[in-house]
Amino acid sequence: MDDALDIGSGGGIYTNQLSEFGFNHVLGIDQSEVMIASANEQAYNNHIQFEVGDIFNNHLANQSQNFILSRALIHHIQDLQKAFLETKRILKDNSIFVIQDRTIEDLAIPASSTNLRGYLYEHFPRLRDFDSKRRHSEVDVTNALYDVGFNNVETLKINEIRQSYATIESLQHDYLSRKGRSILFELSDQELKSFIAQFHKYVGDNSPIIEKDQWTLWIAYH
Repeated sequence: MDDALDIGSGGGIYTNQLSEFGFNHVLGIDQSEVMIASANEQAYNNHIQFEVGDIFNNHLANQSQNFILSRALIHHIQDLQKAFLETKRILKDNSIFVIQDRTIEDLAIPASSTNLRGYLYEHFPRLRDFDSKRRHSEVDVTNALYDVGFNNVETLKINEIRQSYATIESLQHDYLSRKGRSILFELSDQELKSFIAQFHKYVGDNSPIIEKDQWTLWIAYH
């Protein structure tokens, strides 16, 4: 296999994983210079490259990529068709575009010991409204992919283990750091502390504590 692109690569976790699938070259692009600097330090091998940029600001040639991944990105994009047209421009014929993100429907998963985000919405209903406004529906994403000319689109739901914690204290510490949980920046320090104080009630005596996220996956064929 030849070239793969990770759009919104962040710290490069999935970019590195793509390199293990046999691609000769994997490029990760992200708007954050800080994240790109961190990703460069963590690159697995010299087949991986990271650059500052985004789907609307890149130097990639027409039909230059065999595979494109976009994970946890499209909820930041309002004009899906514009983004998908650019993705289609970059993809070679008979190639694949994979999107992973949460939809409006995914936010409705009931709260549980493995879905603490559900309790977060119950504790602060305004966060559900905030999150819903920035999410697309499954059908809207699918339709946008077809509208720009992708030949076939498959969707599926996945329950991904986000993290496993040995103790409630380690779970609480992770939430307090807000790392990888941008929605928590909508809370004051006091609000966040009041929420994590309820974790004993939410997770009980579970050990280890396993937190899961439900995602929607779109596999679009060009």
